[in-house]
Amino acid sequence: MTMASGVARLDEQRVDDLLPQLRAASMRLLTAVLRLGDDELSASARSALGTRRHVIARMARRADRTVRALDGEDGPEPADRLLALAPADLVAALTSSLGGVLGALAEHASGMRPTSPAARLALAHAREHLAWLELSHVDLHVGYDMHDIPDASLDAVAAHFRDARDPSAASAPAGSSPFAPLIAD
Repeated sequence: MTMASGVARLDEQRVDDLLPQLRAASMRLLTAVLRLGDDELSASARSALGTRRHVIARMARRADRTVRALDGEDGPEPADRLLALAPADLVAALTSSLGGVLGALAEHASGMRPTSPAARLALAHAREHLAWLELSHVDLHVGYDMHDIPDASLDAVAAHFRDARDPSAASAPAGSSPFAPLIAD
């Protein structure tokens, strides 16, 4: 940690350091989603890549993929039925998915040496999940903008866009970002 800021440097950071940020970002996103009715879910996302319902479904699927990756599962993704769910069921699915990531990260963080390859992989997933939470919230287009992203989350968001632009990451999950239109404004 740096003495001046109290924030862990990226090379010193651990999953445990990110858990409070992940919880806070999850709560902000869920609170915003809970305020949306069926009509508002049909409104366009800020990125113009679908509706707000698409943003929520994409976040839930991404969270589920993160849990599977942390657990070492390679199986096919389950059928996507999120877009057809009633608003309450969509919120429940998102809540379950986000809770699953927090639980998986907490579980993995507690049983690892911070310098182990597994801990570094879990940290990479935690940072990417934090970026997805913040950027999905911006993409909902509900009054949360890029300048509202907390300073503590900016490194994760910047890393997301940096990794998405990296030509060597073309085949990696972050090889392209659905959030690119958000920074084109």
